Amino acid sequence: MDETKLSEFEDLYKEFIGDEDGVSYRLIDNEFHCFNDYVLVPVKAIEKSINITEADDIEIFSADGTLIGYLCPMAYPENEYVIARLNEKRLFAFFVDNLDYSQQSDSYSFINHYVAIESNWFPYYKTVMGTSEYWGGYTHKNLNPTNSRVINEIKIREGIKIPSINHEESIVLAVHSSSSFERFLKYYHQIELLFDSLFISRLKNINSSDLKDYAMIIKEFNHGKKSELDTFKYILKKYLVNYSLIIEKMKLVQNHLNIANDMFYVLGKEHNPLKSNEEWSLLIDLLSRGSLDPISSFTFQQVNGSSVRLITKNNQEAFNDFIVNLCSYWIYRMRCCIAHNKIGEYIFSYNDESFVSDFGEHLLLEIIRDIFSNPILHADINV
Repeated sequence: MDETKLSEFEDLYKEFIGDEDGVSYRLIDNEFHCFNDYVLVPVKAIEKSINITEADDIEIFSADGTLIGYLCPMAYPENEYVIARLNEKRLFAFFVDNLDYSQQSDSYSFINHYVAIESNWFPYYKTVMGTSEYWGGYTHKNLNPTNSRVINEIKIREGIKIPSINHEESIVLAVHSSSSFERFLKYYHQIELLFDSLFISRLKNINSSDLKDYAMIIKEFNHGKKSELDTFKYILKKYLVNYSLIIEKMKLVQNHLNIANDMFYVLGKEHNPLKSNEEWSLLIDLLSRGSLDPISSFTFQQVNGSSVRLITKNNQEAFNDFIVNLCSYWIYRMRCCIAHNKIGEYIFSYNDESFVSDFGEHLLLEIIRDIFSNPILHADINV
């Protein structure tokens, strides 16, 4: 540590703590700052369900029950701490947090939380600090900033009606989610919750004592037997209207072709509407040229020496079915890869988040907006 900085800290310590002996300082492992036999280690995040915004220092015990240090939760944007009122351990944390800055005021907003570990216990702590997420609800590890997007304008979408309280809660949770993976699952729930709402509403709307009417609805919904992918397709096919807007969002996949190819094709399942690498290549080519439409999708084209097309009938209905099947498959695959995270699925790393934030979220949200603003849906579920 710079001698000038250390001298400044020592003056503050004597003034605020009242200890004329001052501060003993050493650097451990060329990384960790130790003041008066407390080693200060930055804590990058504390699990959000733990309410510690007003907490005092929290005691940390070894596995055998020995007090070895303290967790000092302080890094909250809304909290400014008066430096003169910090206890000894928090003042040491201020010294570490403020190493690269020159404090000009009497109060301070911390960048990190900290643990203060007794120096004789620090070798032990180093052996377990890498698993603190499991036993302490906090982490010393940093993550790259969550992917964010720049927007220049917002356009209101009129006519959207929220189907249920559950939908409202889910969409609010999505907006509050800090991770694109979390948001995507909450957005997915918007469609997932809709199927049962539709089924119940249709049953309630029957004004007949004839059991055939009930049987017809049960047959249409195949309730309890449809797969998740089938229910997703059912809702999109029944209520999707503006296919051109959906295709615009599909184009965003071009910025993430490596992940998309692995997830949708290499690790793809039997429900993939694109059965060959040539069909996948043709789709990406049509999207890149802005010419994905019924005619181009029906017309045979040469790809890698093979003659391929995407649909077998040259009409809007066949094209719409293709878009429904493909989007349903893409979104369901993303949902499975996020939720299951197992061999056989594409296993997301944190660095893959832009695939979801730049492409997946946009496509799924456009589908939700289109369906939830459809008057036919409003009538079917009485909203």
